[in-house]
Amino acid sequence: MDIKDTDEEGTGTGLIINHKHPEIPGDQITVTATVQKINRNELVCSVGATVGTSVIAEGETR
Repeated sequence: MDIKDTDEEGTGTGLIINHKHPEIPGDQITVTATVQKINRNELVCSVGATVGTSVIAEGETR
């Protein structure tokens, strides 16, 4: 998928994260990103981090 123009060096402008609570060092954290919208060369994703079934952070790209 081409989402950047030939004169652009990279993609993305930011990431907004809502950190809900800390975890213990050594815990296995699963990070996911889900595409929410593609419009020309704009890609918006929701992101989340979990430990087991506990959501520890969530947010989105901007």
